[in-house]
Order: sequence, then structure tokens, then C-alpha cells
Amino acid sequence: MKTARHFSRPFGTCATPKLSPALKRRAMVGLSLQDKACVDAEGKTSLCLRANRATGIVNAAVWFGASIFFAGVVLPGVFSGDVHKLFGEEASFKYYAGGVAMALFGRFFVLQYVCGAVALVHLFAEKLYLGRAFPRFATTIAAGVLFLSLVGGLAVQPRLREFRQTMYSTTASAEQKAAAAHSFGVWHGASEAVNLVMLAGLLFYLMRMARSEESSRYGTLFPTFRG
Repeated sequence: MKTARHFSRPFGTCATPKLSPALKRRAMVGLSLQDKACVDAEGKTSLCLRANRATGIVNAAVWFGASIFFAGVVLPGVFSGDVHKLFGEEASFKYYAGGVAMALFGRFFVLQYVCGAVALVHLFAEKLYLGRAFPRFATTIAAGVLFLSLVGGLAVQPRLREFRQTMYSTTASAEQKAAAAHSFGVWHGASEAVNLVMLAGLLFYLMRMARSEESSRYGTLFPTFRG
């Protein structure tokens, strides 16, 4: 006689044999909630796993897409010639455009925090649901980018604001302004280099999230698409 243990899902997968309605109800007795979620008549991937994968892909796409849009469209637009014409004088343009950019960076880092937190929660849910270890590649990238975002938003940006205030202060001496401008350039350059590293990491993270279940099983980086 077949019992519930014959239909418990194998470790790390939700594949189950096709069952009749009566046999399915019998098999559901004694199964855990996680196993019950994986049992369906067609033997397809469970709805919970699909939702979890969709969450990971959408979050990775928003994370990477927003970073590209901010770096490639928003910031160049703030410092574009059209905006320069609005402010007229060079000094006014640098001051106001820089202030707008600093304000936008604050919102940008909030988005980075949210996407990073969602990514880690998604990976944790995937670990609990599939009963396997954290994927080292994806976890390292997500945690690393989130860490760099926290450093950038909570440490680097406040320092840049301080340098900028000194640069445009009416009470600071010429030497102080020159030193602040030099420090601002160094910190800003380092920040831009780190942003490029983050973009590269997010690209690979998005590719990891977009991999099909088959390619993930064999450890390949690029997804396998089927028509």
C-alpha cells in the first residue's frame, strides 16, 4: 500500500509523480506544509517557488536597471549643457547642479538599501524553501553591493557634503577651499570607481537570478532559453 512517504518531495526539488485526486488526498495526509505546497497533479514547480523566483528576478532587474539609469541618464542630465543654460554663470551652475546631484544621491542610496535587503531576504527564503545552502556567488554579490551602498550612503556622502560646504563657504580661506576641493575630487573619484564595481556585480547578480532551473543545476552562468 502506498503511503504519504512515497510522495514526499526529493531533497532540493518539488518534482512529484502525477496523482489521481483520491490518491493525492491520501498522500497529503502526514506531509509537512512545505511538502503539501509542492504536491500538484501536473508535477510542475510549485506556485511558491515560482513566486520566489519571480521576486528575485524582478528585484535584481530593478536594482541593476535603476543603477544604470541613475549613472547613465540622471546624473549626466543634471550636469548637461541644457541645465547649464538655466543657471547661466559657471559658478551658479556648479553650485546648484552639485546640490541637486547630492540630493538625488540620497534617494538613490535608499533604493540601494531596499533592493539589497529584498535580495538577502529572497536568498534566505530560497534556502528555507529548497533546503539547501546559500548560493555563494549570488549571496556574496548581494551582500557585497549592499555593504558598499551602506558605506557610500552613510560614510562617503556625508564627507562629500562637508567638503562641498567648505568649497562654497564664505568664511573659509582660499587654502581651506583648495584643500576641500582636492579632497572632494579624490573621494568623488574613488566613489565613481566603486560604483562601476557595483554595476558589474549587479549585472552578474541579475544574470544569476535569470538562470533557468536546468542551468542552475549544472552551475552555468548564462541562462538556457527554450522556445
